[in-house]
Amino acid sequence: MPRMAEAGEPLTERELEVVRLLSTGAGNKEIAAQLYLSPNTVKVHLRNIFTKLQAQSRVEVTMIAVRNGWVVPAGELAANAPAGEPAGEPATGPTQAKPGDAASQSAPTTTAVEITDLAAQSQPAQPAAPPAEAPAAAAPATAQSVQAVGRATVPVPVAPNPQPLPALPMWRRVLVVATVLFIVLGSLASLPALGRNAGGPGDDGTDLIDANTFTGDLLAPGEATRWHLRDALPAARARSAAASVGGLVYLIGGETNQTASGDVLVFDPRNNTWTPLDAPKPTPAWNSAAAAVGQLIYVAGGTTAKGIATNKLEVFDTAANVWRSLKPLPIPMTGHSMAALNGKLYVFGDKSSNPGTVDSFAYDIAGDTWRPIAPMPTPRSLSGAVAFDDRIYVIGGYDEGREFATCEVYWPARDAWDTCAPMQIARGAPGVARVGNSVYAVGGGWAGFVGFNERYDPQNNRWTSIETPLIGDWRGVAVAAQPTEFYAIGGYSNGRRLAFTYVYEVFTNRTFLPAFQAPGGKP
Repeated sequence: MPRMAEAGEPLTERELEVVRLLSTGAGNKEIAAQLYLSPNTVKVHLRNIFTKLQAQSRVEVTMIAVRNGWVVPAGELAANAPAGEPAGEPATGPTQAKPGDAASQSAPTTTAVEITDLAAQSQPAQPAAPPAEAPAAAAPATAQSVQAVGRATVPVPVAPNPQPLPALPMWRRVLVVATVLFIVLGSLASLPALGRNAGGPGDDGTDLIDANTFTGDLLAPGEATRWHLRDALPAARARSAAASVGGLVYLIGGETNQTASGDVLVFDPRNNTWTPLDAPKPTPAWNSAAAAVGQLIYVAGGTTAKGIATNKLEVFDTAANVWRSLKPLPIPMTGHSMAALNGKLYVFGDKSSNPGTVDSFAYDIAGDTWRPIAPMPTPRSLSGAVAFDDRIYVIGGYDEGREFATCEVYWPARDAWDTCAPMQIARGAPGVARVGNSVYAVGGGWAGFVGFNERYDPQNNRWTSIETPLIGDWRGVAVAAQPTEFYAIGGYSNGRRLAFTYVYEVFTNRTFLPAFQAPGGKP
């Protein structure tokens, strides 16, 4: 399997080309066309760039590029150009175009960000070579939107590791901020309109997102993807709760058309169909948390149709198809995570507690009682929780505009926390599942770019990358585990609710035995 990019690695020459075009405000399709690449390949390059630079947005990538001298604001070139020479052109050289020349008149105009050749920034000065022996200058990355300056005689295949720079002078700070604002405004102007009400054809996001847009570079040569599309939801929804019971996947509540839902849908993997049940949740809500114990599904908290957090704890009997209410949570909670272990429910973090409030609780199913437990070392909401043997992993999260790559493990027997290896990237509102001896984290992307999902190996305390069916943000996705696979359902991407149902096959080597019947139709 190809090696994944790691934080702090130098950018390759191709990745630098992508950064340079990105810094001009070009979208993925424009970058693909300029570099003769497919849009999917550009997305993979962006994933590697975001990982190497530890950036959370395209604007942050541009800021890093400017600070490291990989791109230069156009105004700075103009300010530093020698008197009498146009900005953006080499100061010396036998073939330099002069004002009034035909070449000067036909040259492309300078954009918000000009390109500097990386070799000139990173290599020591080279002795001047005779003009006849000087190699030809490389063509600019794009003749339409950028202008090459400061060309070097020695090509450099990769960028140096980004280094922190001293504080910029005030005039440069103002110039950088103005450049970034120009790029942001240009990018926003190119976005499709998102003002329609959800519910019409294509409003679930399927018109904006290509299904099965896989990161194939994460697969071994000849290996097929483990992600597969299944029957779509009857209507797009996000922030739902999900759990598996008896081989079926239950999707409960969530947000549909900007309102809280109490609908209960059940997916049967054997015939690949979703069926709505006539037993809605008594308290419609989104951002609830669910956990299955036997044939029962416990659903705690969430945001109601009135937009406020609830302390309701309700349980659904899948055999009897009925709901009943249990002792409420000690406080209203929403955006929390929950896992079941040894006859108890454990609830972690939420978006509604006041600072300093104990945000972790344990519920004794047999006694119908709640008690506070040790709070998370890293306070956050919108995390994912999953039970693993005698402990519970709480993964990712979001707080105060920041996503977390944090992984922490709670030990109920000691009422204590330990840390585990963080994920490779920060993920807010990920879906998590345990299948076999691995834990999977799916989606995220409140503030950053998501180009892959991740698998955690508790034995070696290590995260590795796995492919994703949706490149970009994928938030509020509902995840439910089965013995050999897990399902990722709905969620948000690009500001739209989704109706997709994906399955990730963890164990693909299955043996099917034919059914033989005796005469008379008896097996």
